[in-house]
Amino acid sequence: MTHGVDEHIARQTFWLSFTDPDRPSGQQFLGVAVVDVTEADAVEARRHLLPQALPGAEWIGAALRKAHETGCNPGGEVGSVRIDDTAEFAAKSPHIPRHQLLSRADLERLDLSLMPETPDFDQMAQTLVGDDAQYQDARVALAAALRLVWNARGAADLATLEATVPDTISFTAGGFMKQLDRALRSLDR
Repeated sequence: MTHGVDEHIARQTFWLSFTDPDRPSGQQFLGVAVVDVTEADAVEARRHLLPQALPGAEWIGAALRKAHETGCNPGGEVGSVRIDDTAEFAAKSPHIPRHQLLSRADLERLDLSLMPETPDFDQMAQTLVGDDAQYQDARVALAAALRLVWNARGAADLATLEATVPDTISFTAGGFMKQLDRALRSLDR
């Protein structure tokens, strides 16, 4: 392992979906960029991250940097997901343009779908914790943690967390945050 980067992974590909929440409804989508990131890019990005950044954050940082360098980052907010490890990507990879901003029309023409809609984290937290009033603070904290996982790691880790949280956390006032932190860190491979 070099600087927290798995040496067996030479390249990763990210789907970056850009939005501007300040625009009117229906005009917030700015486009999608599919970006290839090398291990060298990730190592360089790691040098610019805060010390408390999660392992793997260097890959997302490198993808954002690459999008900026290649002119396909229009600004706004970004959602990211690694796509080179999916079956759909393997089939469509040769036809997916890299390092350019793709419009809705481009995505339709290429038969690519947008990133999945952001889950209802509050509902997920209620499902995991229950709706008892005494657990309101736990639900709020869990929903915030789920948002962080979604933004940093994507849908696969969120599904893993949703499946394991009930087994790893007891919702008692004293140890909830410590147990939640332990569950989130268990995702770091």
